[in-house]
Formats: sequence, C-alpha cells, structure tokens
Amino acid sequence: MIILGVYNNYKVCKHARLGVIFLKKFFICLPLIILLTACSQNKQVVTHRHSTSSSVEHRFTIKQDSPQQKMTMNEIVNDYQNHNLSIDIHSFNDGYSVHLKNQSLLQDIRDNDKNGFLKSVIIPVTQEVSMQTHSKIYFNADDPNMELIVTANNGKLEYTINLSN
Repeated sequence: MIILGVYNNYKVCKHARLGVIFLKKFFICLPLIILLTACSQNKQVVTHRHSTSSSVEHRFTIKQDSPQQKMTMNEIVNDYQNHNLSIDIHSFNDGYSVHLKNQSLLQDIRDNDKNGFLKSVIIPVTQEVSMQTHSKIYFNADDPNMELIVTANNGKLEYTINLSN
C-alpha cells in the first residue's frame, strides 16, 4: 500500500484518495442530475396571446390524446371537410386548436376581412362544428403569432377577433 499523506489524522492510500475525490464530485453533480431529471417530464407548455392591445399570456399543458379525443378530432375534421375546409387539429387545453391546412388567414386579418371569409365562413362553421361535437374549438390563423380568430364552446361563441372596418 502506498501512503500518500495524512487526511484528517488518517493515513490515506492512493485509491482511497481517488474515492474521496470521486464522492465529492458525485455529490456536487447529484443536484444537477436531479434537476435535469425533474425538468425533463413529458409535458410541454404552450403560450397563447390574445389579439387585444393589452396582451395577456396564458399557459396550457399538452397531454396525450385519449381514444375519445381522437374520435372527436376525426369528427371535427370531417365536419370541416363537409364545408370544403381542410384543417389541422391538435388537442389544446380544454378543447382543440384548429387552423386551415394549406392557407394562413393572416392576410384576411390584415385587410380586415375584405372578402368576408372570416365572418361568413370560418366563424359560423366553427360555431356549428363546436355545437355538433360538443367541444371547445380555438380556431387560429396559423401565423407565427398563432392569431386567434374565434373560440366556440358547445356552439356558443366565447371570443371572435375584432375586425374593425
């Protein structure tokens, strides 16, 4: 046994000293490992901002879709297809986030819905689909800000975008 020195009045060999160094490093890294493990839970947080001038931020948790949610999502997709609208849909908080598949509605918002597409198609269809599926639908413009156009819950409009003419 090779004696390297005295540590707290004990003779320390080379391997024991390495063990002490390892334990010190391990206990320094242990809180980091615990923190990283706790932060890597399978939850995502989505923020959504309303289109009002005083922007309010809400946080929602995305969860795995249940079989019932998948059936409702398929029903919503079919109902929009009956109105010749192709959509993408995702579970979102207490309902479903919907946007047109191949078209952003940002230009319609920018020109205050000159062609009336939002007021005469998107809003009434969303309200109808929400009533038929007994669900809450958040219809957005599919732009970088995820501009919310309409929210309907069981056929009742909870929010519509303010399009001033």
